Order: sequence, then structure tokens, then C-alpha cells
Amino acid sequence: MRISWVAAGAAVLVLAGCSGGDDDAAAPQTTAAAVTDTVALPPECENRADTIVFERTGSNPAGSQQLPLVTAVALPVPIVPDADRVRSTDQLRTEAAATDTLTYVIYVGDEEFPSTSVSLFSDGPSEEGKVRGSITLTPTSTPLKTGDVVQAGTPELDTFTTLSTLTADIKTAAGQFTAYRGDLQGEVRVLALTDDTLCIDADLTWPTSDGELRVDGVIRAVLAPRAITWFS
Repeated sequence: MRISWVAAGAAVLVLAGCSGGDDDAAAPQTTAAAVTDTVALPPECENRADTIVFERTGSNPAGSQQLPLVTAVALPVPIVPDADRVRSTDQLRTEAAATDTLTYVIYVGDEEFPSTSVSLFSDGPSEEGKVRGSITLTPTSTPLKTGDVVQAGTPELDTFTTLSTLTADIKTAAGQFTAYRGDLQGEVRVLALTDDTLCIDADLTWPTSDGELRVDGVIRAVLAPRAITWFS
């Protein structure tokens, strides 16, 4: 049985890797706005509940069946396929600032945190007793858009980094590792992707050794500035 270790919010399945220079671990800086559809938010997003099922059961429990959605932020992370490592850092940086092909790491929590505080390396809640959940969406081949349905799989992108189209996790503290068994089941529907909002409807289940991660509900996340790091 395949076991996936999830250590951070990034969409990493087997091989972790990204680029971006000496400032990789810094909070993201504005480089270019994410290219998105300009659409009105549907009723599911406007009238979303104030809580969501985001819970891991078993010996490493976290979250709740009614987790308060105090903050939800979606971090766009550029994907610049370069499996053969032929592009220079400057070329990759230029393409990362302009590409429409983006991974979105959605961070949710029962605490307040600014959209400018998240990065690809965000790890756990900032306050003791709180939790930080994450859902990562990566396109299969073409950029994500309103109406897409994302399921777990492997993107058809020629990247050196091994990515998954869909991952999820929840943490009670920084540096927390969780082993999930088999494949992440379920799907995420992209209800709206606009210039400043990513709204999704998630229905996910991922077994652990003695429990499971369960995510069910609508999340309306504010788009953070595009990350200065990228997958290649």
C-alpha cells in the first residue's frame, strides 16, 4: 500500500522541489497578478457556512466537524515545466511571473492571519490551540478555471518536481508530519476563480493508519500575492 507523507501545504507527492533564489522561505512578494476568470460569485460562495468539516481522526487528531472558517487564503504558486533543467534562473523567474499555470495552496484556519503571511513553506498555526488546514490544487495540463473538478492524480506537466493534482492536510503545530494511506478520495469543484477570490466545494477523505482526514464544505478564499517561488 502506498503511503504519502504530508509535511506542508505544498502539492508534493514524492519529490519535493521548487526554485526561487535565496528568498524561497520568505513570505510571498507581489510579482504579477494571477490570471483568472472575471465572474460573479455563485450563491454557494456568497452564502457559504461559517464552519466546515475539516477533521483528522485517530491517534493524531486535529480539527473539527465544525471548524470555524475564520481565515481562508489561497496562494498561487507558478508552474514552469523544466524537467531537463535547461532554463536559467532568470528565465524561470520571468516565466513564473507571467504564466497562467498555477498551483493553488488554500490555507484555512480558526485564527486570523493576513494573506501576505502565507508562503509555500507555511507550516502550522501561529497560535497554540489553533489549527491550520490546507488543500492544494494543481492543474492536470491547462490552467485551472471556474467549473473545473479536481481529483487526485498526476499532472501531465513536464516538471522535475513530482506533483499531485490534489492533496490535503491539517496541522496543530509547525513541523507536524502525517502519513496518509492509499489515494486521496473525493473531489474539489472550483465554484469560482476571480481576480481576488478562489471558491471551492471540497468533499475529501484520506485514510491514516487508524483514522482518516475528512474535508467537506465550501471554502471562499482570498487570493494572496503570487508566490516568488515556483515549481519547475
